[in-house]
Amino acid sequence: MKLVKMNYLLVITITIVSVGCFLSACGIKKKAHYSLGLAYYKRGKLEKAIAQYQQAIDIDPNHASAHNNLGNAYYNQGKLEDAATAYQRAIDINPNYAYAHNNLGRAYYKQGKLEEAVTAYQQAIDINPSLTMAHSNLGQAYYKQGKLEEAIAQHQQIIAINPNHAPANNMGVTYAEKGRLVFGSQQAIGVDPNHAYAHLNLGNVYDKQGKLEEAIAHYRQAIDINPNYATPHLNLGNVYDKQGKPEEAIAHYQQAISIDPNYAAPHVNLGNIYYKQGKLEEAVTACQRAITIDPNDAMAHVSLGNVYYNQGRLEDAIAQYQQAIDIDPNYADPHVNLGLAYYKHGKLEDTIAEYQQAIDINPNDAMAHFYLSHIYSLKNEQAQAIEHLQKAIVLDERMIEHYQTYKAFDNIRQTPEFQQLINSQ
Repeated sequence: MKLVKMNYLLVITITIVSVGCFLSACGIKKKAHYSLGLAYYKRGKLEKAIAQYQQAIDIDPNHASAHNNLGNAYYNQGKLEDAATAYQRAIDINPNYAYAHNNLGRAYYKQGKLEEAVTAYQQAIDINPSLTMAHSNLGQAYYKQGKLEEAIAQHQQIIAINPNHAPANNMGVTYAEKGRLVFGSQQAIGVDPNHAYAHLNLGNVYDKQGKLEEAIAHYRQAIDINPNYATPHLNLGNVYDKQGKPEEAIAHYQQAISIDPNYAAPHVNLGNIYYKQGKLEEAVTACQRAITIDPNDAMAHVSLGNVYYNQGRLEDAIAQYQQAIDIDPNYADPHVNLGLAYYKHGKLEDTIAEYQQAIDINPNDAMAHFYLSHIYSLKNEQAQAIEHLQKAIVLDERMIEHYQTYKAFDNIRQTPEFQQLINSQ
């Protein structure tokens, strides 16, 4: 009887040891798959990273970090729904996982779900108030929503958290002609990768508000922190362009190019300055360089098209505008400019179609309404001419200066509707 009992105990002991070894082996395998996933991710091998993260999750479905990093891999593949699902799973496992909340916000932001993004960023900050990347991202979301004071507060918070830390190289782009902000990837240079970025974004918000001197001050602070940070030079050039200081603008665009020769945006904006100065050959060279760097830069194609248009190279201009539209069908400017080129060719119906397309994309495009009114006036279609002219004036009072003397409106100038429009201003 005693022997049987000893055998029973021996079996239990062996079983416990075996299970312990199994669990230990599983833990080692899980860690190995997860570490391999991180290594593949850093090398840009996203499919292999995904496979390793998934194997780690198969071993331990509650591995929150594996779910989070799986989301990062999906995010960088542009699979935003899959990324959001992975981030949400990480949060379900660990509701206090601040980085997962921040990353979920990034996925929502990229999808255009700004309210959801704001909520996710705020949750990340509630968990970790010192998480500067969440403040930065929340500031971007507020900027996108037009909540400029709230955006300022977030970027000031970053500076308050770490006033003395080094910046990051943010490859965000501000285009002078469009005022469009595109926030890109960040590469940490120092302890806090959002410090100079905060000054950059504060400058962007002040620029948007028309507070140009405040914008200049913050761009200069970003440059003082890191003189090799190209984007503040680009944006500083844009502000000087707005202030009518082309030489200062050119100097900063050239400085941005010297820091990063493969940065397309300063080449585009340099081309725009040369275009306004009448230096058309220099403008062509700058725009072509931008397109060589980034063939999918729609704004560069538009800018090059504008130069060709003013050189009388209409077919070349049309080709550039069409390329811009192919790249970004929801970009209104090339449709307006393509309409101008078709008008030069006497193709009025094609002209109308392009102006109308621009208005469909952006109903608040005053210039598109003005040009469309002009064409309808030439065609003696008075009601439509008055309708679009009125919309243009409501959207931009500067249109008043044009319509009173613009010869294209001779066909409708004496109509009661036109006179009423004049008297109402």
